[in-house]
Amino acid sequence: GNEDAAAAAELLEQHGGAIVQVGTRRVAAAFDLPGSDLDAVRALAAADRLRDVRTRRVAVDRAVVTADPTLGAILESASPGDVVVGEALLPLIAHAVEVVPLPHGAAYRVLQLDRNADALPRRFDTPFVGREQELDLLAASFNGVRERGAPELRVVVGEAGIGKTRLANEFLARVTRRAKVASGRCVAGESASELVASLASSLGFPDAETLAGQPDAARVRQVLERQRAVGPGDELWALRRLLEAAASEIGLVVAVDDLHRAEPTTLDLVDYIVGWASAPILFIALGRPEVLDDRPEWRASAVLLEPLRTLHVEQLATALPESNRVVPARRAAAVHAAEGNPLFLEQLIGWAADEQSATLPPTLDLLIDSRLETLPPQERALLERAAIIGEEFSRSLVEATTLEEERGAVARGLLALVRRRLLRAATPAIPGEDGFRFTHGLIRDVTYEHIAVDERASLHLLVARALESAPVTDDALIGEHLERAAGLGPDIASAAGHRLGIAGFGAFTRGDWSVAIDLLTRALSLLKPGTRKLELEGARAAALKFAGHSEAESLLEDVAVRAERANAAVVRLRARVEQVWPRLARRAMTVEEALEMLETAITGLEAEGDDLGLGRAWDVVGVVNGAYRWSSLAEAAEIRALHHYQRCGFTLGPLGVRRAAAAYLGMQPVPLAIETCSTLLADSASPLWESFILPFRAALYSMDARFAEARNDLATAREGRAEFADPNSLATSWALLAAEVELRAGSIDVAERILAASLSTLRATKDAEWLATNTALSAEAAAARGDGAHALALALEALDLAPKGHLTSEVRARRARVKALVLVGRGDEAFACGAEALAALQGAEAPNELGETLTAVAAAALMVGKPAAAAAYREEAARQFAQKRNRVALARLGISPSALVD
Repeated sequence: GNEDAAAAAELLEQHGGAIVQVGTRRVAAAFDLPGSDLDAVRALAAADRLRDVRTRRVAVDRAVVTADPTLGAILESASPGDVVVGEALLPLIAHAVEVVPLPHGAAYRVLQLDRNADALPRRFDTPFVGREQELDLLAASFNGVRERGAPELRVVVGEAGIGKTRLANEFLARVTRRAKVASGRCVAGESASELVASLASSLGFPDAETLAGQPDAARVRQVLERQRAVGPGDELWALRRLLEAAASEIGLVVAVDDLHRAEPTTLDLVDYIVGWASAPILFIALGRPEVLDDRPEWRASAVLLEPLRTLHVEQLATALPESNRVVPARRAAAVHAAEGNPLFLEQLIGWAADEQSATLPPTLDLLIDSRLETLPPQERALLERAAIIGEEFSRSLVEATTLEEERGAVARGLLALVRRRLLRAATPAIPGEDGFRFTHGLIRDVTYEHIAVDERASLHLLVARALESAPVTDDALIGEHLERAAGLGPDIASAAGHRLGIAGFGAFTRGDWSVAIDLLTRALSLLKPGTRKLELEGARAAALKFAGHSEAESLLEDVAVRAERANAAVVRLRARVEQVWPRLARRAMTVEEALEMLETAITGLEAEGDDLGLGRAWDVVGVVNGAYRWSSLAEAAEIRALHHYQRCGFTLGPLGVRRAAAAYLGMQPVPLAIETCSTLLADSASPLWESFILPFRAALYSMDARFAEARNDLATAREGRAEFADPNSLATSWALLAAEVELRAGSIDVAERILAASLSTLRATKDAEWLATNTALSAEAAAARGDGAHALALALEALDLAPKGHLTSEVRARRARVKALVLVGRGDEAFACGAEALAALQGAEAPNELGETLTAVAAAALMVGKPAAAAAYREEAARQFAQKRNRVALARLGISPSALVD
């Protein structure tokens, strides 16, 4: 009837609902989330109270549209007096209700409701971290209150979920033994009277003895129990007297949560208590930052909670029980996405633990979108255009997506969103512009996801066009916006592929393999067949090779074959060049065949004038001559590669690694070689390439007995390798050189542990070169420990694995075999094997390797009764070590390092 409808309307006006007429005689109350409160539990509690006015049926959902045909069905399926919650809202209130499904439609009947539950389930059982300073500030304020005997206000402000309630709870738990506590919570639409009753009740009123002995106790009771008509002034006075009485002995802490929801009369209540009370009362008001807009004079009393530091967020993530069911990568992503907000972290970790594919939990989506729904239409549209641009953006780009007649209002609208704390100032990407960013990445994500798909595409196209006319163009960014607008037509898709291809090829040339792979993969999905697409396929395959992906070689072969059919000579020759080293490593090609292929490729690439291909070809020539022949031809080839790399802008990172390897292995004395590596490090483009140069300098340091510096370089290199896409990179050069350092330091057990981990990884790959080399060094480590049998087995395994002609692995394996045979008493075999090793070293320019081999052969010569030959070998070994300035090796021969003159 009309009276029921009027009563329902009054409640709905207070709690954010809307009246829906169903049929001609029944009135239903359909609740939206209540305004800026973002609190579905409060809306549901208000719906529950409607039973008192005999409303026939009540439906609660995240959003209600009166023309929605499902609403009537939901209401019809409910019984009189039921409270019904829609399926979309259930994730937000599941922690506060018990429900059963209704037979018709996606809705549930509420059986039981906890009206005092938080808006979202919170975890207060995790460690209290990152707020110790704020906790100390509250404690100091309470101590001051007790000393002065006068009240003080502390306003704890922060965004939703940032930890205001957790901080207050922690403080109240610590202060309970020393003070009385009164607490309450503001509810949207409720007057100050509701808070008065709540605070009085928390002190045990009317049953408590708080007012005992107070001269005006009777009057206070009458007012608070409403036994007499009172005005607002009487009610506030009575609450003040109750609080003063409670605080008189040991002090009182009053904590009021959700103050941003409060009516002005409730804010007046806070001012009144703090201004007029004459007792030790610490009033802690908790709310969102906007409460300071209503009461700017409270800013001096504010305790602003900033986002937690990453370290503390990681601690919370680990402490959540659900974290055990989340893979490390998704846990790290949740920590990053939470941006220091504990509530967001809890929801993200819980969502990831349930192995959901979507990145954003519906709880956060509903929570944030409900806040956005309170925006005026113009501001919501402005926020959506900003979300299209990205988490950070400039004002001019927002204006570029706005109708010309509305552009004048953009600056004002953005500042309004800043005041609403949805945006904040940021360093502008374009000089002379205003820069903005979303206050939280999830706000941007939710805003973006709620834009209609067709509208998204159109806005992305507008942004792309604006970026194309910018003074400095960013192909990757333009390509991304065009990619998101690709559904608008084939020409836009082609343009997106073109831009992404340029950006991807640029990432490839500068050695940013993971970015190159991503951009090139996306570009290829948009481009039509042709030479350009084939070129980008070749670049992607090469990037996959550099990043350690196993499918790279087959992709290179496919590109080479199709390029030959298409008469695309440059693409074909580049692909063939990139195939050389993998084929050598798995012994599918001899050194001679490799060098012949490279010579043919160089001739063809010179005819085409392709600097990138020539740089790569000469670089591989240098690698082959360095690793397989220990020849000075390697350095000459790298100089040629450098010339072409500089002309085409290709990354010099690999070249720096080659030069570091040459300094370590070749004729440069240790002090000069260390200086060379240091110069290369200073010129290195990134920590990734530094991580490949540092181990060579570490090995050189170890030759000079500077083991602390060597280990420091190795540790730094290990951290830098984390940027490398190939997870096996530590098992190759890093493990080899780290083990060498430890062997020179006499730490045989450490060296063997490093090599054991390396071999475990390498045996799972098909990289015969590194497996053979590191197995050979493992054999030498076993020999140094005196285990001849194990050393011999490893040496034979290394010889069997070594690619034919690969001097590095072959010589080291033979040298290890010589040492092992000496240990097991097979001198003749050892001496013969040593002769083979020395023969292989003829013409090699590697004094340290030659010195180590000569030392091993000298021991074999002595065993077979050739002391003169042994002495000659030792003397030549000493000369080689002296030439290299290897102080540690000389000391091992009994020659004092002081005999060397730098």
